[in-house]
Parts: sequence; C-alpha cells; structure tokens
Amino acid sequence: MLVSGSFNVLVNAVADDLGIALRKANTLLEFDDHGAFHAIHTSGDAKVAKLKHLERFCEELGINITECACIGDGANDEAMFAATGHGITFKGSELENQAWKTIGTLHDIQTIL
Repeated sequence: MLVSGSFNVLVNAVADDLGIALRKANTLLEFDDHGAFHAIHTSGDAKVAKLKHLERFCEELGINITECACIGDGANDEAMFAATGHGITFKGSELENQAWKTIGTLHDIQTIL
C-alpha cells in the first residue's frame, strides 16, 4: 500500500509504476470532463491524515497496524512511525532518531523487508 502526503496524480503514477493497488494521497486534484483543473481537496493535516489512511487500509485488510512498516523522511510521518513501530527513514533524515531502521538508498529496503 502507498500512503502519501502528496497529490493523487503523483501517488497514482508511482503506485501504477510499482504495481501497488492500494493507494491514498492526502491531496486530491480534481479535473473536469475536459481535463481542466476544477478543484483541490485535502484530507487535512498530513500527519493525522496519513495515519488515518494507513489505519483504514489495515482495517480493510484485516491486519494489525504493527504488522506494517512505513517509509518516511519528514514530520508528517511521525505518527505512522509511532503507530507501526516500524518506521524506516534515510540516513540524515530528521526522523533518524525515531526510526526502527535507517537506510542509505531505497534499494536497501530489500534487505529489511
């Protein structure tokens, strides 16, 4: 699953590229039938929204949130790190002291998961 504080168009592109079916973005860009920008919607504070999105996915999948690992690098990921107990961040990130694991590159995730 992919939960991001970013825009739905970016999250959908990344999720499609990686073959991730479950995805949720904090910010929804809405376009009309002609492809013109129509509106912007947000799920609220990214820190709170990202955790709520993750909790909903866990509920839908019937898993405990502590069975999840999350990857993040900013303050809006702190709540997910705390809830899962399995936060993964990058060396030098502001979350390094709160992380379960620290990685140098995204490829390092393969050694953890």
